Amino acid sequence: MIKYAKIINEETGLCEVGLGTDAEFYQSIGMVEVDVQQSDVDGCWYLTEKCPMKTDEEKDQEERERIAKLTCTKRVFALMLQELGITYTMLKQLIATNEQAQLEWDLCVELERKNPLLDVMALQLGITSEQLDGLFRYANGELTIDEFRSLYVKTDEELPTDEIVEGNTEVDDDSSSTDIVE
Repeated sequence: MIKYAKIINEETGLCEVGLGTDAEFYQSIGMVEVDVQQSDVDGCWYLTEKCPMKTDEEKDQEERERIAKLTCTKRVFALMLQELGITYTMLKQLIATNEQAQLEWDLCVELERKNPLLDVMALQLGITSEQLDGLFRYANGELTIDEFRSLYVKTDEELPTDEIVEGNTEVDDDSSSTDIVE
């Protein structure tokens, strides 16, 4: 974008930028109109062609880390599952099949998205990791109810039933991966 700026460092392209509209003032302090961009790395302004920017991979990683920190109450979680056709009875039946899930459900106030046990349970309820992220994003006011619902468009064959998959779900102690043991 074209702004009045003064180049502070020719090598890096770092600039001082005038954000107002008083062209006469900016010219009086030695600023000229140049193409500048604000860096998403450090928040500073640079000449556009020299502006350091995060890669898409870095942005994606930051977003995954941000979502992993989201929380929601058990109540909101259960109500959102109801919105998807998964009853509280179905949720409790699934929790009852896993001692660790029972312990965490009974003793926590809020659920943390980064808990790998949630991914295991979601998988058994027919919910993908991305959909689970959406549930937490909705619970934190980042999605509207319609945006949340759009993540869960399912065909009749994919809709959950009252049957819970029998088996033992185990979560590795290092919380970096999960296994479902049938």
